[in-house]
Amino acid sequence: MTFWLRTDLRELPTVIRHGFDAEQGDAVGVDVTDQGEPVSLAGSVKANIILPNGTTIKQNGTKSANRAWITLPDEVFATEGHVSVFLKILNGNETATLGGVVVTVRR
Repeated sequence: MTFWLRTDLRELPTVIRHGFDAEQGDAVGVDVTDQGEPVSLAGSVKANIILPNGTTIKQNGTKSANRAWITLPDEVFATEGHVSVFLKILNGNETATLGGVVVTVRR
């Protein structure tokens, strides 16, 4: 299951600080709109995932129409704690941070 953030281009990035429990899903995604209308995303999706021990994992994501998402790697679920996930879209020399979420991993 994917935990979806919803964001408008005029409000980038959307960051959810309270997080969600890892039991709610194994993927994080962002729906991007412009004043409520879907925006077609161009470029590649990248994610920075910061683990509880401070290690950063860089991962490629997927996009379709106005959605960008990543499936969380197994390392995210290996240790209890808070994991920060930031999704970006890269298009040529431009980078936009679409959103971020804090995943709470409990065992």
